[in-house]
Amino acid sequence: MKTGLLEEVSAKLDRIFRDMEYTINVDDTYLTSIVINDLGEQVVDYSQSLSWAIMEKVQADELPAFSEKYAGVFSQQWTFESAYKIVGLDIQQVNLFGRAVVESYR
Repeated sequence: MKTGLLEEVSAKLDRIFRDMEYTINVDDTYLTSIVINDLGEQVVDYSQSLSWAIMEKVQADELPAFSEKYAGVFSQQWTFESAYKIVGLDIQQVNLFGRAVVESYR
């Protein structure tokens, strides 16, 4: 169950996505990032719900600056497979919407 800051961030982010006519659930859609390991392979190193990822930025008072090259938005957690990628939603949009949420706490 969500409480406190996570619940607030989730509600704010959800409102922004709805206003922009996206029909995703920010608690069941995941921001996932990868790193390249020593063997040159892509490895998922982070995967949290959009609401959680933006809440972390609110707590750190940092504007989201996720990399388009190393991050994506997915319907499944802990995967970077294109079959699960949310079509029509890119990282720059997530950064922009997340920025609005972070700035609302300043």
